Amino acid sequence: MIQLCSMTEEAYQKWLAISVADYAKQKADAGFFKPEEALQKSKDEFARILPQGLATPDQYLYSITTEEPSEVVGMIWFASLRGQTGPLAYIYDLMIYPAYRRHGYGEAAMRLLEEKVRELGLNTIELNVFGHNLSARALYEKVGYNTAAITMTKKLF
Repeated sequence: MIQLCSMTEEAYQKWLAISVADYAKQKADAGFFKPEEALQKSKDEFARILPQGLATPDQYLYSITTEEPSEVVGMIWFASLRGQTGPLAYIYDLMIYPAYRRHGYGEAAMRLLEEKVRELGLNTIELNVFGHNLSARALYEKVGYNTAAITMTKKLF
């Protein structure tokens, strides 16, 4: 059905522009960034985490592609990190492009990701999801993720 292919530089640049803007909006919507500062803060975070782009050590970026015919339907990015209980994979981004949503690509990509993570010798996958992103939360629960913590906020002004 799908495969995870190492992201090309062209695909990386396209994704980066979309993802930086989307992350800025998500952080502003959730109240973590002021709207007027969100885009720059997002750019700064991406630059800190991916200082060498695709060549950044321990960062894995894949295009999600269909097999026949070959079409890029999204992307997934995770890192190999040292957690409190040992090495783990941390998912920074899973994006299924709008035209391809609700076709099972996200679920399939998450299952293929598990294979990649096992190949690296990691046995835990973590991620963060914004509380207002109900479709992502539903996907992660569907593929077996459990809630580890919930951060709640209330705006008073």
